[in-house]
Amino acid sequence: MQKKKYNINIKTRELALQIIYSWNIFKNNNNIKYKIKEFKKIKENIFYNINIKYLIRILNGVQKNYNFINNIINKYIYNNTKYIGKIELSILYLSIYELKISKKLPYRIIINESIIIAKKFGAYNSYKLINKILDNINKKIKNKHN
Repeated sequence: MQKKKYNINIKTRELALQIIYSWNIFKNNNNIKYKIKEFKKIKENIFYNINIKYLIRILNGVQKNYNFINNIINKYIYNNTKYIGKIELSILYLSIYELKISKKLPYRIIINESIIIAKKFGAYNSYKLINKILDNINKKIKNKHN
């Protein structure tokens, strides 16, 4: 049962990534709002095998915290977002939201799933950049708590 839940959560994160990516490409805030409305209408989505409540929480969270997350990203890539791919940026938006704001999952799961998603959707070896940035953010979070 645990493996099935894991598969549903990673599929949900992959779909969230795709929606965030389309938002980054088209710079259309209404795209996420429209997608959220559509998913709220669906009671059970067997076709996608996703957790709709989790998806909506991620999309709302990334949207509401977009500027905050963007500032964090810029600190770690030295304001050079034009040199990083849109998929990688989208993975960072998703992962940083879960790491710094949502905090519902352990950081190891967030980082590991982000690496898996980067290997699947990102550019060759982009998972190394994702891992490094998220690991550095996590270290900074830990240092604040100590």
